[in-house]
Amino acid sequence: MGKRRYVTAYTQYRGKKGKNKYDEKYGGPGGKVGKKQFSIDGKSWNHRDPRNQRAIDRENQNREKGKIILNPQSREKYDRLYDYDFGAVRDAAKQLGIAT
Repeated sequence: MGKRRYVTAYTQYRGKKGKNKYDEKYGGPGGKVGKKQFSIDGKSWNHRDPRNQRAIDRENQNREKGKIILNPQSREKYDRLYDYDFGAVRDAAKQLGIAT
């Protein structure tokens, strides 16, 4: 039997041989998105998500006790958008002519 490979959201996001692939929800490296793509203040949906556990863990990595409970890249004025699904917010923005 070979190694078991567990598929998580993180491994799906990573492309072949560990290279990042672009996704509209996750963006590219550093949360970058294209100019005509839906973004939150110029960054991807996941980059600004206050509940992005990966960003929270990164901030708490060298702390004795994890004190950060919200993503430091999130912005309070956009937090209410994350009560809704990505697709619903993207489609509503598209209907209103909003890209960022």
